Amino acid sequence: MIESCKRLKSWRVLIKKEIKKANKEMITGPCEVHICFRLSRPKYHYLASGELKKNAPKHVITKNRGDLDKLVRACFDSLTMTAISDDATVIQLNAKKRFITEHEEPGAQILILSKD
Repeated sequence: MIESCKRLKSWRVLIKKEIKKANKEMITGPCEVHICFRLSRPKYHYLASGELKKNAPKHVITKNRGDLDKLVRACFDSLTMTAISDDATVIQLNAKKRFITEHEEPGAQILILSKD
């Protein structure tokens, strides 16, 4: 399979690095995963003063900002064999994407809960 996004490899590496830093035991049984993807806004959403335009969209719905299913898939690829034994063990998923707020960095917040 050929990856269409050049940033995908570095994204996966970063997730795996953060998982290792957390130093948690791998979940091998059923689990639920909650993910919140924080995406940066394009520059055209802002006025020259840096203020957000009044007509800037509230939700991430453009094609070039990432389909939610593709973001989840990339995340699951990184979680498999690091945080969870296999993405088939995920029995519940809650995922959302949103624009970052003023004092946030782009990224993802991931919570994995064992259901054993």
